[in-house]
Amino acid sequence: MMAEINRAYKTLTNAEARENYEKFGNPDGMQTQSMGIALPKLLVETHTSPFVLMLYGLIFGFIMPFYVGRWWYNSTRYQKDGILNPTMGTFFKNIREHISQRNLIELLTAASEFSEDDLKYRPSEEKALGEIAEKVQRVSRRYALENFTTSKKFTSKDNWKANVLLHAHFFRVQINDADLADQQQQLVVTALTLVHRGLLQISTVHNWYNCSTLLMNISQMLVQGVYAFDAPLVQLPGITWENQPAIYKDKGLYSVNQLMRMPASEQRQALDVLSDKQFEEAIRVAKAIPRIEISRALLTVVGDRVITHQSIVTLVVKIKVVNAHRMISPRRGGAAVVDIEEIRDEDTAAIENFVANHEKTVAKQSPPEAYCPYFSGRKDSQWWLCFANYQGGKLVVPPVRIGDLDTDRVIVLSFQAPSMEGKFKFHLSVKSDSYIGCDVLQEVEMTVVNPSTLPAEPPVDDDISEPEQDSIAAQMAQMRGQQAGARRADDESSDED
Repeated sequence: MMAEINRAYKTLTNAEARENYEKFGNPDGMQTQSMGIALPKLLVETHTSPFVLMLYGLIFGFIMPFYVGRWWYNSTRYQKDGILNPTMGTFFKNIREHISQRNLIELLTAASEFSEDDLKYRPSEEKALGEIAEKVQRVSRRYALENFTTSKKFTSKDNWKANVLLHAHFFRVQINDADLADQQQQLVVTALTLVHRGLLQISTVHNWYNCSTLLMNISQMLVQGVYAFDAPLVQLPGITWENQPAIYKDKGLYSVNQLMRMPASEQRQALDVLSDKQFEEAIRVAKAIPRIEISRALLTVVGDRVITHQSIVTLVVKIKVVNAHRMISPRRGGAAVVDIEEIRDEDTAAIENFVANHEKTVAKQSPPEAYCPYFSGRKDSQWWLCFANYQGGKLVVPPVRIGDLDTDRVIVLSFQAPSMEGKFKFHLSVKSDSYIGCDVLQEVEMTVVNPSTLPAEPPVDDDISEPEQDSIAAQMAQMRGQQAGARRADDESSDED
């Protein structure tokens, strides 16, 4: 403290100290400050300097440029969704609106990902792949009633290998070669990514309804390891290509939903080809496979009772899992929210309020894990909601991916009504990306009317009533009138002068 007092006294009494304080902020004059960094002696000693320079050169001259260059090369090779640029180019050039499912699978096997080091064809695999192709051919002829042939358009060895392994997965052909079996699992996971983020993305951008539906079917085939139009019953453990035709022929049993509607005694009789342990496991899995329904589908124009041409239509869909183990009651601020199923079509005010507060009432749900023993790794059960003009083969809105359907879910979409009047029919479908036989399809009809049918707007009463004489508003109005009158009188007198 005394040192500070002495410096202040010196500043006030000494002219030079005062000048230094005004210039530099310190009575002692300009102060210098130096900073340094502590380094180990090994780096600054003379006899080690050549090695230090070599280390710096190795790091900044070779290692860092190598990793930066590799990062840049990989970033330019891939799309933002992690798909190779040549793959997306091949998909764009060859996908069509009216394309068969078989051609879509061939296009999928033409991806450049299957020509990378881990999955590319090796001459040493020729014999093993040939044997697998023969097994696939026998199973395809017997159960799918079609020949398994190589693609005539994509003829490289990499494409052929991917095609053989993919169909071996669809037909559940046993692969004895451990290396090829591992490659098959990796190939299936890669193919699922290519379908979801590549082919399906291109199809939905073009609003192709039929092509998008086929790609969703391929997603189910990849996850469950089944071929097109297989019986949904083959998803259950113990049900194979060999015993499923007999079950259908003798018992008339085809789907999992059909099995779960039977009494317990009839279920055991229908699956008498299974042992008791296999039957218990099959029923356990069948109960876990979700069975969904569209409990409410509503088309409305918020604020109006009818739909007029080119108006913004709101689609409200409630999807319910029938065999859910628990139900979640949506709440907002501690109070239960009105269910869309309880709102009448004519109650436009309630519908408008529901749509406005929908996002606030969505309860978070965790997606259940799909039962998929032929798919490598964990797969969450997810769904697509599609709304399409099936007569024109076009999607009205892009499919909505539902990743957290555990009990029930309400989806709200908006689109523009047609530009003409009349009745229009649409397909509203919910498709699984993991199970076959769980999809739901419902036809929705929309009537578009002329705007002249809307009720007339109520007249707006713009007359302002006179305030009461004894009110404050009346007294203020009177004072304003007196002041205006006085100003007019002054103006007239000034004009006369």
